[in-house]
Amino acid sequence: MKKDIKVKLSVILSIAFFVVMLIYSSFIYRNSLGVLDIYILDVGQGDSMLIKTPNNYWALIDGGRDESALNQISNILPMLSNHISFIISTHPDLDHYGGIDNILETYKVDYLFLEEDQHESDDYDILNQIILDQNITEAELNQENDFDFDGMTFNIIWPTPIDHKELKTIYEKNDRSISVELIYKNFNIVNMGDLSKEFELEAIKDLNLSDVDLIKISHHGSKTATSSELLSSIQPKAALISVGRNNTYGHPAKETTDTINQFHLPIYRTDTSGTIHIQTDGINFLKIRSDTQDWIEYNL
Repeated sequence: MKKDIKVKLSVILSIAFFVVMLIYSSFIYRNSLGVLDIYILDVGQGDSMLIKTPNNYWALIDGGRDESALNQISNILPMLSNHISFIISTHPDLDHYGGIDNILETYKVDYLFLEEDQHESDDYDILNQIILDQNITEAELNQENDFDFDGMTFNIIWPTPIDHKELKTIYEKNDRSISVELIYKNFNIVNMGDLSKEFELEAIKDLNLSDVDLIKISHHGSKTATSSELLSSIQPKAALISVGRNNTYGHPAKETTDTINQFHLPIYRTDTSGTIHIQTDGINFLKIRSDTQDWIEYNL
């Protein structure tokens, strides 16, 4: 008899917990409508940007080098959520796509936008096999493939439709990076991929909004990117750098941070601040926090 009572009590508590979680999730869902959340994930020496759309869909730009992106995503996505609408892989460098296979094996992903790897690495072959096995729709992006999703515009500002696949060196591969201007109402953020200075200046010619609210600095703050001409042209409110702690590349380069400091821009770095969280309704507010900093508000 006592055993039956314990079993019934356990079932009742489990049901009660489930109901509470549903109510909590519903409350969070209702109160987050209309708000865009962007996370620059702390994935070490790599890149990964997680996006929660105004109606609570999820998207990802790059997946870092390893399982670090998956770990970060699992901490952010709500319980019982297992769906990412699409992933954009900016270019076939391991520190941008190396963690995508783990994500595809954990979450249902509808679309994956990526460029063919001309170097035919084993890691990219493994990723492509997972894409085939899971029947994920795959496509490439360029300036002719802008698209709208849940009230946002993903303006592909680079590459051009011209075929650059004859470019073979690692630096030229970086300059084929998919670069995106993400627009939500009056707010925009630019993700430059790993473009170098020359190609950044070409890419911003395709911006929909002349001024940029936020820029994710190209190539982890490498000295090959982020010219004063770029920052002068787009006038961002803050700079975001995805970079690993004590990395062997010397990123971000002093030359780059000096350039940013000339414009008196706040710099948010994943190596010193952890994951960076951006939130905006696209009209009234824009605020940024990190693992080590409270919310700071900026005018839109």
